[in-house]
Amino acid sequence: MRVIVLAHGLLGAGGGSVGKNLIRALGAVGSGHQFLITVPDQPAFRQIVNDSDRLELLCEPRADEFGSFRLIRRWLWERKVLRKAVTAAGADIILGLSDRGYSAAPCPQAIYLHRPHMFYPEAVWRDFVPLITRMTIRYHCQNLRRIIKHEKPLLIAQTDAAREHIVDTFGGDRVVVSPNSLSAESIKGTASEMPEALAEFADKRRFFCLTRYYAHKNLEVFLDLFSRHREQLADAAVFVTLNRQKGGAGPFLDRIRRAGLEKSIVNLGEIPQQELASYFGHMDGMILPTLLESFSGTYGEAMSFGVPILTSDRDFARSICDSAAQYFDPLDPGSICAAIRRVIDEPGRSEELVHAGRARLGVISKSWDDIAADLLVELEAFLREGA
Repeated sequence: MRVIVLAHGLLGAGGGSVGKNLIRALGAVGSGHQFLITVPDQPAFRQIVNDSDRLELLCEPRADEFGSFRLIRRWLWERKVLRKAVTAAGADIILGLSDRGYSAAPCPQAIYLHRPHMFYPEAVWRDFVPLITRMTIRYHCQNLRRIIKHEKPLLIAQTDAAREHIVDTFGGDRVVVSPNSLSAESIKGTASEMPEALAEFADKRRFFCLTRYYAHKNLEVFLDLFSRHREQLADAAVFVTLNRQKGGAGPFLDRIRRAGLEKSIVNLGEIPQQELASYFGHMDGMILPTLLESFSGTYGEAMSFGVPILTSDRDFARSICDSAAQYFDPLDPGSICAAIRRVIDEPGRSEELVHAGRARLGVISKSWDDIAADLLVELEAFLREGA
């Protein structure tokens, strides 16, 4: 097959990680296939394309081409530069990795849906998404419905839970699951001595919240948690990993300081993947009060490092973790406090979660090469069936 892979829209942390791992794996296992790739203006993506004889750079938007009015400028780039390149490429199939699909495609296409806002009901995420973003999501959903109606693409979900929501939202029976996996770099290494940033908190029970700042991660609930339950959680601290300059992280960190909670909610800053083992090795749990996900690699990382998971009682979390998590209501600080106290006060529960996590990892974990190989089989079957 001659496959165009549209990856230039993968600018977020989760999407970027999936894109790099999947493209690298396609280059490794795609014998007999040729892949023409569009990538973001990032050296890591270009290096992956350059490292494989099977991968070829089709075109890429330069960051300075977008600047102000980024969405409009990208829309214009896609219609002028990208459409000409796609038409000239003569591909057998287009694989879109950034949710939106390709209108009036010159060949069959498959669309990888990983942004949960696209397929969870708007009522789930409306309250924490700005109006302009809501309007953009609605536009992309409407466009995707048009593509599905007229072009009948293959839709790709990351989990069974995501597949159910995609079918409910967009209909159709051409929806397959292509699971996500972990980056090899994130699970390398073993715990060494306690990182210096944690030394001051050696006498506390430590809970790791490994994420960038996004509204749907619901990090503000930690403010209510420690404000209302300061005495109950006097022996505990949550460690976040935020870059003050990105998104809403700065205002959130300022609120922690104004509330006098810097010893309860501690910002470690961004942590390089190669250092994760040292931090996970000195944590009593990984806590994630998220309200919306398609897949989170943080669950798998916690399982891999043998750290108990505490997370939201939502279908996306249960689809990944199953019984390997202590669940709580992410909107109820009392429920979160109870979950933390149970892991602290019941050593047997903590051990049970670690054991279940390792067992669960064996079920959900696949190599990226296997994921890419299985995806190619799905694409070939889709073409044989007449797309």
